[in-house]
Amino acid sequence: MMNNALAKAIYAAGCRSRGTDVLAYLDELKESQWWSEERREAAQLAKLRTLLAHARDHAPYYRELFEKHGFDCEVDSLAGLKALPSVGKKEIAARRGAIQNEGRGGKLVFSKTAGTTSIPFPFYRSADWDAQHRAAIFRGCSWYGVDPWSQSGQLWSSSHRRSLRLKNRFLDFLQNRFR
Repeated sequence: MMNNALAKAIYAAGCRSRGTDVLAYLDELKESQWWSEERREAAQLAKLRTLLAHARDHAPYYRELFEKHGFDCEVDSLAGLKALPSVGKKEIAARRGAIQNEGRGGKLVFSKTAGTTSIPFPFYRSADWDAQHRAAIFRGCSWYGVDPWSQSGQLWSSSHRRSLRLKNRFLDFLQNRFR
């Protein structure tokens, strides 16, 4: 088991080397969880509008979808999203190029998921989005006393390829976790 102070220092150094600040996002989330419902909803709505406008401005698929349905990104509640049709995984896969952000600025992180269909779905996400996603996961872990650098076990698959298994073992060591 790695010393907690050392594990925290290694984790923080890893975040800096990736150019993301997971810990700053984690602090923001921990603070915002105590906001009033009204303040939290207002912040969520503001972020939603920003996201929708970004999708409209930088992803041809969403620009077309919004125009086709007369959708206004300045929604005044989550109920405003009902003006958009549901989009399935097959359509997203078929239109991946038109969904991916045109103004990709910044570092992209490759990701893939099989989800509930067990069909691999590769995509790229911004390093900043990845940091926010990790922070959200870590906030949930913090409710149980687990910090990002705490020794922890994960039920997680491992590759059959030797090179990926070795990489995962190294990353697991750096992140003080085991599978």
